[in-house]
Amino acid sequence: MSDTVKPEQEIYNFNHHYRDTLCRALGLAQVLTIGADPETITLLVKQLEQLDEKTKWLNEYADKLANRLAQVSQSEEVLRNALASIQERLNQGIKEQNK
Repeated sequence: MSDTVKPEQEIYNFNHHYRDTLCRALGLAQVLTIGADPETITLLVKQLEQLDEKTKWLNEYADKLANRLAQVSQSEEVLRNALASIQERLNQGIKEQNK
């Protein structure tokens, strides 16, 4: 279990990467509105391509996170049902013992 990432950590990681991507995009937008030389524009295009890749990664990560959270919810449901079944059996056993 030590090699698995908790959902809370996944949410933090996603938020961190998302915030980083937005900050870069805002920085690029500022530079583009000011104007730049051809070298800077080339650099900006490369950074925009990297941001596009990062955005794709973020979307995939968001899907993975949503699936993980759905699995956790399903696991919780299974555990709740199992505990209810165990409790019911215990209560039944206590009733039979008291007869």
